[in-house]
Amino acid sequence: MNQETQGLSKQQIKSRETRAKIFQAAKRILQKQGYEQLSIKNICEEAGVSNGSFYHHFKTKDDLLSYYIEEQPVLLRQKKQSSQFI
Repeated sequence: MNQETQGLSKQQIKSRETRAKIFQAAKRILQKQGYEQLSIKNICEEAGVSNGSFYHHFKTKDDLLSYYIEEQPVLLRQKKQSSQFI
């Protein structure tokens, strides 16, 4: 268990993992195919999750994109910090 998941229930950990899978799938589609191919159906297929799982974590595709934009600086900062310890 790492610091981010310490103290969380198994369900909370699984929920975070699913959210991350959806996020990563959307990111891959955006990078490889562009915004035109970014549909909820394509995101769910790429992530291997149901539409219901998508809507549990994100209200709309725009909600996911807002999360993507907000999380980029945080993810880049974390990646930079973790690479300093390697």
